[in-house]
Amino acid sequence: MISRAHCRRFRMLATVVCVLLFLPVPRVRADEILLTVHILEKHVCDRFTLSSAEGLNITTGSTVTPSSGSVTISSTSEGLILTMDDRTTIIPSGRAIFTPLAPEMPITVFIKESSLTRSYRGDITVTCNEAGPIIINRVSLSDYLASVVAGEMGGIDEEALMAQAIISRTWVLTHMKSHETADLCDLTHCQSYSGADEETPAAVRAIKKTEGLIVTYGGEPATVFYHACAGGMTTSPKYVWGGPDIPYLVPCLLYTSPSPRDRTRSRMPSSA
Repeated sequence: MISRAHCRRFRMLATVVCVLLFLPVPRVRADEILLTVHILEKHVCDRFTLSSAEGLNITTGSTVTPSSGSVTISSTSEGLILTMDDRTTIIPSGRAIFTPLAPEMPITVFIKESSLTRSYRGDITVTCNEAGPIIINRVSLSDYLASVVAGEMGGIDEEALMAQAIISRTWVLTHMKSHETADLCDLTHCQSYSGADEETPAAVRAIKKTEGLIVTYGGEPATVFYHACAGGMTTSPKYVWGGPDIPYLVPCLLYTSPSPRDRTRSRMPSSA
């Protein structure tokens, strides 16, 4: 039997077993499209710090200002307040874009209040509203997947990681623009995304080996789901959360055994 800890690694879905086996999976040029991800929504306070190993370019309107050190950002009714290189600047527009001077280097976000540090590839846009700062990470799909696949699956079998890469890539293409502020969020409402710190060499290899591969149905990206822990069998979304009746998402036995700590009951829906 598989423990809950191991079960987390098998974030497979019926579509991995059923859909991948029977639907055409064409190669598309998608991995370098840019996504916007609303990050740290559950963590951000009114003050945090951004930095990158080689420094940052800070764009406010048409002005670009380089900074060799860290930038501390806070939010007030007047807009964003940036403290960098021993000077403070108020951005009345409440919007600033931070780009690493060395594109290959990630941007590190540090929130002192919660002692949280995370690093993100791509660039970061900070805006503010009445509730405080909003942090948006613009990142390529391939870099996004490197974090998601590692975070969702862990360091397990290469074929499993490749299956997760295909499912996660497909999921993104069918769920773009899921939020008002960005294409996606970094929570399990979308997919678990923690930035560059989550990446593993195995996940990166899986993404490269499946580059551009997605699941399709009728020539379009398929609707796919996956879960954290398997009960041994799946069923149609319409019986679980009132989702759509999707012809290829049918009850399917999984190859993993449920954890003895997972108390599950199952029954087939009646024909009525």
